[in-house]
Amino acid sequence: MMKSIYRALNEKGRLCFCENLTASLLHQFARKKFTDWGGRWRYVTIDEIKELTSPFSSMEFQTMGFWGVFGRTKKLSGMLGMLDGFVDRYVKEKNRYIVSCVCCKEQAEKR
Repeated sequence: MMKSIYRALNEKGRLCFCENLTASLLHQFARKKFTDWGGRWRYVTIDEIKELTSPFSSMEFQTMGFWGVFGRTKKLSGMLGMLDGFVDRYVKEKNRYIVSCVCCKEQAEKR
């Protein structure tokens, strides 16, 4: 899929996306225990994101979120999401559950 997107972009095109990550053991347990899809869905790791985006000349990403996903109502999710804004810096990157990524396709200039 990424190779197809890469080919479809113009010379200086950019791909922007967000994806759910494997995240922490707590996230993995909660997905399997409390969602219908948790045992079937395949979540990616940061290393897999790096590999998938390797055709691009540059890639920048940011991970975020730990508690917000556990909110079962919109209000609680919002409150926990605000908490994430304060605690993200203390949570290891591999334990966060969202990645935001910008990939650039910049080819060498023609001479």
